[in-house]
Amino acid sequence: MSATQTPGNISSYDVVILGAGYAGLIAALRLGRQKWGLRVALVNPRAQFLERVRLQESIVAPVTPRISSIAAFFAGTTIEFICGSVASLNAEQRRIRITTDAQEREIAFDQAIYALGSHVDVDNSPGVAEHAYRLRRCGRGCISARIDRCASSRSAAVRQRSKQQAKSRPPGRVLR
Repeated sequence: MSATQTPGNISSYDVVILGAGYAGLIAALRLGRQKWGLRVALVNPRAQFLERVRLQESIVAPVTPRISSIAAFFAGTTIEFICGSVASLNAEQRRIRITTDAQEREIAFDQAIYALGSHVDVDNSPGVAEHAYRLRRCGRGCISARIDRCASSRSAAVRQRSKQQAKSRPPGRVLR
């Protein structure tokens, strides 16, 4: 399922995940399940996954990455990988401005997951302290539960959106 285009050619997603480390990848895989029907975007500045737990191995010999390309890893799924850096995040308007090699673009979201590393700079990123759930504060089970609640609530919204789209189609016409 791809993003919906809003006025002004802004892509809109049910969930945007910022960061494709271990936490970001796991969140994307869980939210990207077909049963949820969510539009998910995963944003990361690097196209390759960095396996931090294997970094020491590269001191001795070259290590072949298990995930050579994040985009290739998610090809054929409902998850869209966006290779770029977050330039700004507006939680009130639910918009994120992303800088890529080619351009700057803005995307809209219903829910966002901030998974930009194990140390979250809550002082220099406006809005993060008020909106971020940190592992130290609530624990791993809390984060998993929040991801599942996000998916199930967004899934209900997706079902409602599908019903509305079905009602707006002309009768007798089948879309595939």
